[in-house]
Amino acid sequence: MQVHTVAELERVLQLKLDGCMLGINNRDLGTFKVDLHNNKVIMDSPAGQQVPHPSPCFACIYVQRVWLIGFSVVWFVSSA
Repeated sequence: MQVHTVAELERVLQLKLDGCMLGINNRDLGTFKVDLHNNKVIMDSPAGQQVPHPSPCFACIYVQRVWLIGFSVVWFVSSA
């Protein structure tokens, strides 16, 4: 399951999908711009606090930054 916003995460959490891998996509689907801060916004939200082991989706160069935010699982995706 992949979310782009806090609202999407709130809807996913209502589904109670146990064992589902969660990905946070930093791409704004309205502008197609990527903003790594999106991870922090989502994870700092009340809905984000309910996610025990989040799995963000982003480029390798951001691993240290998201690790410091508190992510324990990293999902690497290539656009090539």
